Amino acid sequence: RERSCWKRRSGWIASILFLCQCQSSPNRDHLYASDQLWPEHVPLGRIDFIRDVQPLQEDQCLECHNNVNASEFAGLNLETRETTLTTGRSAPVIVPGDATQSLLIRVLKLPSKHPVSMPAAPEKVASVRLAILEKWVAEGAE
Repeated sequence: RERSCWKRRSGWIASILFLCQCQSSPNRDHLYASDQLWPEHVPLGRIDFIRDVQPLQEDQCLECHNNVNASEFAGLNLETRETTLTTGRSAPVIVPGDATQSLLIRVLKLPSKHPVSMPAAPEKVASVRLAILEKWVAEGAE
């Protein structure tokens, strides 16, 4: 099965490559899988990892950034909140309370043609999805 992820890179590039365009997790069949229009808006109130963040990661990241493949993709495992906050060659990739200092957010915001842009495909994490991730980090990544 072909992957849309970048191959392992060496040096500093490998330390910040960590998100990729991926299919929904085979373990959870979400109605919104691979639908770039989902969700339609940033939820009111606090962002919850299980409800709001994990589904986005399952849809766009977990094919590569999982427990099995993390070593090939910058050591980043995005399966759980704990692994999202503690794994990666450049860990931590999340600075709770500061989205601007979080490597995860900075790399997601890079233009798709940038050599370390993630996901490594034209289908970027953007718009409402990116706003949800930024809000979650700014709120303390709980």
